[in-house]
Amino acid sequence: MDNLENNFSNILILFFAILAIIFVLLFLYIYFKGKAIKKNNPKRRFKYLDTFYYHFFDNEDFVIKAYIIVSDVDSSIIYAIPRTSFTNVGYDWGTNSVLKGKGLNLKKVKYGDQGSLWIDKEEKKFYKRTENVVKFGRHMVLYTKEKDKGFLYLTNMPRLYNIDNSNDVSLLDKAVFVAVGIAEFDIEE
Repeated sequence: MDNLENNFSNILILFFAILAIIFVLLFLYIYFKGKAIKKNNPKRRFKYLDTFYYHFFDNEDFVIKAYIIVSDVDSSIIYAIPRTSFTNVGYDWGTNSVLKGKGLNLKKVKYGDQGSLWIDKEEKKFYKRTENVVKFGRHMVLYTKEKDKGFLYLTNMPRLYNIDNSNDVSLLDKAVFVAVGIAEFDIEE
């Protein structure tokens, strides 16, 4: 019995060691990939315009897919930067906003706040709209300006919302969708 427990302990230690190595390698890959993106692509200055978001279930997870909409300060080209978050805890309707900062010192981004953007790859033929029905890749959503108090994601088509009521879905028609890149809001020290 002791030999079996010893073998199990050794296997468990080996498993956690391999898992730790995988996490370190993943961190190093992301770090150096980010450095390469910044080195090999031009830095663009942007200002924040709006955020469009929708939510759906993927297996057991509640997924929130958002597109942060920014405008290039120099060229006025509009970019849509993807952001995905997974949660099985729930969703607070009032907090789907962009945050900036370091560590625990996060603040909400305000319209017009600026930052830097490096684009490594753009999405081609990713976005299509017919009236209020929007297709992002394989996801079809229905745009509405009215934020529902209920959970409409249980119906046949998720609802697409945006935060700034002065904009509408036509802002996405003008956007270039970023597939791979880095966006950093300016951080006050």
